[in-house]
Amino acid sequence: MTIIVDADACPVKGIIAEAAIVRKLKVLWVASVDHEISMPTGTVIRVDAGMDSADHTIIKHTDATSLVITQDYGLAALCLAKGAKVIHPEGWAYRVETIDGLLARRHMHQMIRRSGGRHKGPTKRKKDADKRFKAVLIEHLDLYVDKALKR
Repeated sequence: MTIIVDADACPVKGIIAEAAIVRKLKVLWVASVDHEISMPTGTVIRVDAGMDSADHTIIKHTDATSLVITQDYGLAALCLAKGAKVIHPEGWAYRVETIDGLLARRHMHQMIRRSGGRHKGPTKRKKDADKRFKAVLIEHLDLYVDKALKR
């Protein structure tokens, strides 16, 4: 398994690094050249600042054995289509069954903004989000490790 992180605005880098080190898993941190990133484990891939550069790189490295961490619904949908597991830094897993609804809501919000309207933005990150994320991450990683040991 490779953990692939959309690292530009990822608030849980430390949790990911710690879990990967303990389990000796490979991590790919994908970040724009506009963002400074230095991680204690894994490989940092720097990409152009252009729109979707990080997304294209993440998709290129993603397969059915990947665990992708991103806040981007569009990227999550593409990774799910490749068979990857995808989790959000708020501590929930994206699912094939619900991704269409998330994408529809994102599209609706874009249409509102384009027409000059406003909508509620994302809520402020809560203190328990790190706990939720860590629990979901460890659950996914431990399932992978259990499957690998049974082979």
